Amino acid sequence: MPKYGRLIAKIIGGVSLAFGIAAADLAVWAVDRQFAVRGVVQVSAAAVILVFLAIAAFCCLVGYRLVFNRPNRHGSVLPPTSWKTLGISFLIVSLTMAAIGLGRREYQLLGAAIALGVLGLGSVLAGRVASGKLSWSPVFPPGTSLLAVKGSCRPGFHVA
Repeated sequence: MPKYGRLIAKIIGGVSLAFGIAAADLAVWAVDRQFAVRGVVQVSAAAVILVFLAIAAFCCLVGYRLVFNRPNRHGSVLPPTSWKTLGISFLIVSLTMAAIGLGRREYQLLGAAIALGVLGLGSVLAGRVASGKLSWSPVFPPGTSLLAVKGSCRPGFHVA
């Protein structure tokens, strides 16, 4: 990865980590407010709190992996199933936004729906890359001898 790519990844990771910590803090604050006002956490509030905790966990995981350059065993930020789940979630939200936008004739929602659809497609493709179902051609550094790369020469080939 180029020098600037690593810097950008660290910046995005830092923002994601900060957002994850803020979402976790918001969930803790919501639980505190529920106990202070009602004495118990209501079911509807618990559902919202769980969503914020899931967002917090996701953002903290991605932020940690980007800031400290810690890819998983697939060489990715997320495992393949998480990429696909994220992509499907984006696509569901995108289709819902498009339906609401068309139903209410609020066409500005269509732009956001298209953007989320593109994010969803990108997430699904990232999951396929991480799982090895969609692989790119390898890029070798300058000076690499293809004779030394396993699988680049047929068996029994000898250099004279």
